[in-house]
Amino acid sequence: MSFESIPESLRQELSAEPLPVAGQWRELLGDNVPADLARHEPQDGGFLLSHPKQLLEAANCFEEAVAQAASGRVVEPVLQVMTLVFFLAEIPGDGDTLMLQIPNAGDTAHVVNWSHEEGFFTGPIAWDIPTVLRIMSVYDSSGDAGERRAALEPAFGRVNAGPWPFSFICERLVDDEVLEEEDELQLEGEAPRNLLDVVQPRAWWLAHALTGQAPDPNNLKNQLDWTPEKALEGPHLAKFPPTGLYWLWRSYFFGDAWLDDIIAAVRNSESRLVRDAVTLVEELKNESRREVGGVDLIRVRQQVQEILAKLRDPYPDQLESGHVKFVRDDSQVKHLGATPDGSPNPPAPAEGQASQPWWDTNRPVLALSPSGHMLVSGHRRHPRAGKHPSIPNHISSVFEIDAQGQIRMTCDADQVKAAHYIGEDLIVLTILQGFSLYERVGLRGVATQKVNSVQERTLFADGGRTIVCFGGFHNHNLGRQDARLIEVFRVDGGVLKLMSKAELELPQAALVDGKLVVGDTEKGVAYLADLSKLADRDFKQPALGKSFAIRPKLDAREGPEIAMQALNPMNDWAFPMPNGSAVIFKYNGKTFDFWLGDDQGARPFEPAIGGTPVDYQIFDDTHAALVAERRLVWEGDFTTGKATLLFESEGSDPVAIVGRGLAQIVGTDLVLHRPDGDDYGQTRIAVGEDAKLFTALLDGRVLAIQGGGSPLVLLGVDAAGVHLLGAVDPTSPHGSFTVEDFDNPRGVHRLELVSGNDRLALRGLEAALTNLGDYPVIEALPKEPWKERPLA
Repeated sequence: MSFESIPESLRQELSAEPLPVAGQWRELLGDNVPADLARHEPQDGGFLLSHPKQLLEAANCFEEAVAQAASGRVVEPVLQVMTLVFFLAEIPGDGDTLMLQIPNAGDTAHVVNWSHEEGFFTGPIAWDIPTVLRIMSVYDSSGDAGERRAALEPAFGRVNAGPWPFSFICERLVDDEVLEEEDELQLEGEAPRNLLDVVQPRAWWLAHALTGQAPDPNNLKNQLDWTPEKALEGPHLAKFPPTGLYWLWRSYFFGDAWLDDIIAAVRNSESRLVRDAVTLVEELKNESRREVGGVDLIRVRQQVQEILAKLRDPYPDQLESGHVKFVRDDSQVKHLGATPDGSPNPPAPAEGQASQPWWDTNRPVLALSPSGHMLVSGHRRHPRAGKHPSIPNHISSVFEIDAQGQIRMTCDADQVKAAHYIGEDLIVLTILQGFSLYERVGLRGVATQKVNSVQERTLFADGGRTIVCFGGFHNHNLGRQDARLIEVFRVDGGVLKLMSKAELELPQAALVDGKLVVGDTEKGVAYLADLSKLADRDFKQPALGKSFAIRPKLDAREGPEIAMQALNPMNDWAFPMPNGSAVIFKYNGKTFDFWLGDDQGARPFEPAIGGTPVDYQIFDDTHAALVAERRLVWEGDFTTGKATLLFESEGSDPVAIVGRGLAQIVGTDLVLHRPDGDDYGQTRIAVGEDAKLFTALLDGRVLAIQGGGSPLVLLGVDAAGVHLLGAVDPTSPHGSFTVEDFDNPRGVHRLELVSGNDRLALRGLEAALTNLGDYPVIEALPKEPWKERPLA
């Protein structure tokens, strides 16, 4: 749209003449500065770029955008300069914002949305700045509806009122009787070209690469065949920064033969942003530097090259991942697509069973044990059914049964697709987006380890000790599934460990005499992997420890039936102990008391203890830490019903079990309370104001915290003190990952770094703990611990 087409009354939202900032925009971006942008004084956008001086005051303005993104662990500042999108205004009452986009033609800016959840720009929702400023001004105002309508009338028919936030704003203005119809603001006529849809998809992966994140192969795949001939012939390469920046950085990361031609074409760009980017690319190209804004771009370029090599040759002669080698052998295609042998149907449930079980006798059993017992999926009556409307009547379960339909074991599990026995006492249940390893504990099957994965099939070799998960996500942008992810796990000694994680665009898999075959019958492509060798290989990642903490869903409230009869179904909770008793949180009208539930009934501990909040952590099968108000830590004996006060902690933050002691963040210190003879001793480590305790791993021998500027620090704990094992560099590719602590119903912890669909499990902890003396004992966490002990 043209600036002259904006009604004169709307132009009052802007300065009558271009402002000094117009010259700064011109220096940063070149001569194409829209007239409304030149008359608008930018507001503070926080970490979002809003003013050209934020970049111009740096020695290299493009590097400054990368540095600002890296320091804030965000991608938006780089995506902004790659798309020419800058902060305009906040959306009241929402975390999203309005942004302005500078187009390659016309003399008004476009207005788009920024989603704080996705970090993505959507729109345009308007095609000039003053129209949006007027709408937001009227929306924020109050008073006479007629006066507000008169102020708004010049904006009628000038925006895309369908999407957020104008869809919501229009509804509110109709409620306020400012608008008569919700579509009065809707644009009349054909909307200008949507430039955002052109520049953002191609800039998206580059923005992530420039901030140190390995790109998604799917974002590179459709650009492999793009060439810059038309760009080199047309005006946009030198005139429009998004075009010049795309081809410049894409050619660098791709290693394109025409990189020198691109550099020559944009070296003298009108935009300082582009000229400064040329300087960076040339320095990286001749390797006179590696880092830009604290990000190692030579390493990122190597990652991109590895991805491209796989895209250009998706079916190499062989592929190695972890401890598994996939060898191309197209003759194995004949083994794919076969229908597995069917399993028998189960007998009906035996009569007189207390749990009133049900399962479908017309569906095959999930698995058969070596001794002939069966696993079936169904449900059992809830032990507290009918006591309160919030309690369901049934609990979804997987039952182990004998040939007469008598239940031998119950596993709380829902939507189970497949199962497999590993010996008699370990079971693998595949449940929608993952699988869990269950152990037999008396009459219960308890989940001890869980794997989150996308799977179409789960295959088992070596008596179930080798597990192959096979599947892929559906990519709606491509209209098909991504490359299949083939994950191979090994179970030994009840411990589940990842052995291999490979991506191959092959839709079928089969096991043939202990060997894994993956392939595509339509393409005639197949790979063979010998899984028998895994039994003799070291694991790629260690187990992270197990405990006996059995925590059912809250609505289950499990324990001995005579004890459960004493519960108030509305406010009381019960959690089973491994010895068959239960820890009960008994509501007294104001706070909770700790009670013991066993075959004698339910009774308070001696002495009576409790408070709000209350929690527990299991030490062993008959003892647990009973934590009241996050301060008082008692040890409860579940054979005698006696409680002993261990210590009173200083703070109110959550605690983590460390052996028979606990760890807690108190102020700026990490405080460890541990047995010292007949008493408890205390160790304090200064960890800083940003410290956060994630979890304790490996029976409390490793503590995972946030601190010292690092998103994840690992500390080893022994009699000598606390050792610094390693820390994640916040500017590294993993620095932007989120730390997730998985706690299954039996208290087993697994710590991962997570970003989107990427999950990085920790490894090497067992080896580190065997040599703790090689790691420094610390009395305070260093300010930048990753410089002393980088965690790769």
